[in-house]
Amino acid sequence: MFGNLLKSKKPQAIETNGLSDDDMEPHVNGNGVSNGLASNASRFTMNNGVSELIRKPVIETKGITKTYKMGDEVLNALSGVDITIYQGDLVAIMGPSGSGKSTLMNIVGCLDKPTSGTYKLDGVDVEKMNDDQLAGIRNQKIGFVFQSFNLLRRTPSIENVAQPLIYANVGGRERSKRSREALEMVGLGKRLHHHANELSGGQQQRVAIARALVTDPAIILADEPTGNLDSKTGAEIMCLFQTLNAQRGMTIIFVTHDPRIASHCKRVIRIADGRIIGDDATVDFLDACRGDTFRE
Repeated sequence: MFGNLLKSKKPQAIETNGLSDDDMEPHVNGNGVSNGLASNASRFTMNNGVSELIRKPVIETKGITKTYKMGDEVLNALSGVDITIYQGDLVAIMGPSGSGKSTLMNIVGCLDKPTSGTYKLDGVDVEKMNDDQLAGIRNQKIGFVFQSFNLLRRTPSIENVAQPLIYANVGGRERSKRSREALEMVGLGKRLHHHANELSGGQQQRVAIARALVTDPAIILADEPTGNLDSKTGAEIMCLFQTLNAQRGMTIIFVTHDPRIASHCKRVIRIADGRIIGDDATVDFLDACRGDTFRE
């Protein structure tokens, strides 16, 4: 439940180290932050007096293939993809157009099924689910953030955020409470009733992020989330994602062709011609909240 992320009675905006957007509410620290991290990350154990995070896999694919028939021709979009993404990861799946990254995103996001192979999402086998089952687990386990925001333009922010809860049959009072909490978490507590077409691009993307958070998903899946934003606003959105990951322990996966987004992640999985060709920790990690900038 979304409320598990916030132990205090009143939800508080995450700390963003000077995020400059003019509607960002005052940040907090202390129990509000540490409780959020502990509730959404895996359990901790002690080793020689030092606390270590025991992380569990939230995405496990083994031997994933996807083929399409085009007349007499067979197109192999994915060929034996094995990936494991752990709770609390901040990872980019990166590849050029035609690499198979969008096909992989659709399978990871339960929007499509593999031709063969196995896929576990938060411990649940999903590769053989029917369309209704996929829709249910998609709503329950995955928060989507898209390049084009996908908001109802003449609808208040709080109602846009509530959309996944309507599909989950959550009651009106609880929907309103959780939607308000999500918007306050991303710093839009003063924009609850502004329509999407009254907000800036950065504010609209924050509404979209709040919508992704509202179901308390196992993962956030972000497809080119800064693609429609200028560089300054894009950096602010990346700061927000990094803060959600660092302070709340949220598992965030970017699907991108942009090395600038990948450089703000702690791990980069590279895909080409339907195969994983690299899976490495980021050497020169950029902290968007400190103003680190990407250099070609």
